[in-house]
Amino acid sequence: MPTQFLGRALMANAMFSSLSGIYFLMASPQVAAFLGFIGPPQVVTLGAQLLVFAVWLFWLAGRGVIPRWQVVIVIVFDAVWVGGSVLLLASPGEIGTSAMWAVAIAADVVGLFGVLQAIGLRRARQSPA
Repeated sequence: MPTQFLGRALMANAMFSSLSGIYFLMASPQVAAFLGFIGPPQVVTLGAQLLVFAVWLFWLAGRGVIPRWQVVIVIVFDAVWVGGSVLLLASPGEIGTSAMWAVAIAADVVGLFGVLQAIGLRRARQSPA
């Protein structure tokens, strides 16, 4: 499924995920203190998972033909991230105001990636092979 738009959406997601993962790994105590509801070990784990996800996205975006089923999985992962963020934001007293804004903005960015990837998937399906 060749499409430049889809590849760019996946690449943007990969770059955001890799930068977030690196930041979480390098500043886990500060991120944990800022968020206030998880410890540094959980932030390190999340950072490592984001880096693994980013490597997969970089690989996927660089392929000439991007399998539709893999893009669907990426979109589902993005939706799960947004859903988890919404649940966190709806939990009273679990998170401070600044951290709420950071979680909400990150969820917006991830949600935007999901939408862009879905648009890219649709365009790829409609374009002649």
